[in-house]
Amino acid sequence: MYSSTQAHILFSAKTDNLNDTQEKQFWKLARAAAKRATKGDGNEDNWRYLKDDTLYVAKTKRQHQYEIAYQVKATKPLPVKVNYDMLIKFTKNSLEKPRYKVQKLDVNLGE
Repeated sequence: MYSSTQAHILFSAKTDNLNDTQEKQFWKLARAAAKRATKGDGNEDNWRYLKDDTLYVAKTKRQHQYEIAYQVKATKPLPVKVNYDMLIKFTKNSLEKPRYKVQKLDVNLGE
């Protein structure tokens, strides 16, 4: 994860400062951003085997910038977890129809 001493945690396993609609939209945004950022890395059909697992969202000190850690897990063809750590900057400040740039992305495989 990108360490930012000025980050304000909005959602994690221990913190929930989002309403249900915001939480749902951040889950959708995290998945879409991860898919978009890794589009050239393989077959997009493989995403159907990846299920949402965990989500961490923090607002950074920079305007419209968020730190998102998104984890998916797969059961086919092998059990694996994939972690996507991203810095996302909204170009349109709306969760309903977000426009954003993935500024940084780290992808890690786990068990």
